[in-house]
Amino acid sequence: MFEKFEKSVINLKSKIDSKTLATISFAIFGMAILFSLQMTNSVLREVERNESGNDRTMYNIIGFLKNAEVFTEKARITSTKKLRISTLVEVLNQTNLAKESLSILPLNEMNNISKFLTQTADFTTYLIKKLPNEEMSEDDFKNLETINEYYIKINKAFNKVYQEVVNDKISWKEVESVIEKEADLEGTSFLSDLQDLKNNFTEYEGLIYDGAYSSHLETTESKLIRNLSEVTLTEAKEKATQCIEGKWEKKENKKEIYSIEYKGEVNGLLELYEFEVYLKGSSNPITVQITKKGGLLYLMIQDRNVKEKNIQKEEAKQIGIKYLKSIGIESFEATYTIELENMMTINYAAVQNDVLLYPDLIKVKIALDTGEVCSVECAGYIFNHEERKDTSPALTEDQAKEVLNPKINIEAVKLAIIPTDSKKEVLTYEFKGKVENRFFLVYVNAKTAEEEEVLLILNTQGGELTM
Repeated sequence: MFEKFEKSVINLKSKIDSKTLATISFAIFGMAILFSLQMTNSVLREVERNESGNDRTMYNIIGFLKNAEVFTEKARITSTKKLRISTLVEVLNQTNLAKESLSILPLNEMNNISKFLTQTADFTTYLIKKLPNEEMSEDDFKNLETINEYYIKINKAFNKVYQEVVNDKISWKEVESVIEKEADLEGTSFLSDLQDLKNNFTEYEGLIYDGAYSSHLETTESKLIRNLSEVTLTEAKEKATQCIEGKWEKKENKKEIYSIEYKGEVNGLLELYEFEVYLKGSSNPITVQITKKGGLLYLMIQDRNVKEKNIQKEEAKQIGIKYLKSIGIESFEATYTIELENMMTINYAAVQNDVLLYPDLIKVKIALDTGEVCSVECAGYIFNHEERKDTSPALTEDQAKEVLNPKINIEAVKLAIIPTDSKKEVLTYEFKGKVENRFFLVYVNAKTAEEEEVLLILNTQGGELTM
């Protein structure tokens, strides 16, 4: 067999002169070089897309932090409660946007900054809840002043990073290596600022209000996926594709996927596959995170400008329900909404036996021009969702109502499971009522008739805010 093959080769060589053979060899060599260049260019384009995406994200973060800084300063000097509350709502919005964007950047060692933003959001929420009934204390004002100083400090460091990368002095991979002390690059003017934030920021935590639920997810094992099997990277990519393809309410608004790039694993409280999705005709990437166990959507983030409002609240709620069903999440009910810059964020709570499960929360952000689902956060659902064993009240609705202040005019009643400060859950009757011109939610334990929680419903410019 081998001898026949050898003879065939010799016969072929005898038919080809040396000049032709050289030409063929050169052509093959040229094709190899061309292929190599194409592969190199492809890799370079991928690196450039990643770098530009991080640049845009950092630019957005700097803007959000600057806005939060300005609104925090305004909240300190405003003299009327009404204006102070609306200003603090803006601080809350900008802080949450900054935290959402920060999770995209390759700055895994900066978790203390993320926690600071969480605590700031909780402290701001605490003030919004407090202000309708009492004045801010001296400590409250001092904490706002401290928060304002930290915003300035973070923004200064992030601005330096941004200037270094946009001027091509350093790459994002090098930024991460420097922070993780895997590299020591000379001439990095931002290094001392970032190291200071990383190493010394924790000393400030005690000054920031740590809200009742600020660490609720961070110390909880995921109930939904703990017994599920791991999915492959291919299966996770298919799920990410499904989550993107269901984003559009109308077919005429749908955009084709240009590419889905695997960014690696995220290893925190959960193990996640992270993808960056590019759509045809759009330069803004969409970040999608899929749980390694179970292959469920954990997070989808997309920011875009929405110039007009064509969709009202009730329609937006139904769009969110329809989207969740398209990715396999059913039995959810819209609770409260916030509207900002023609984007509506809707909170959805799970429902079991007509009982609202508030710990199993999903947040969906919808663009009100086309109804596109831009962002989805499923952390509450993934960490807390399971079938509750006991959803039957021991008291009747009338028995629970006897506990209420007689001045409250009840307008609606629902059974609801709510989380407690001790990270337990209680079955309650949720009474929505009105006293004079103020709406309240009162939660009465459906087993013991004890008042568990009272929330004030604030009608803000963006929607209803429960405090």
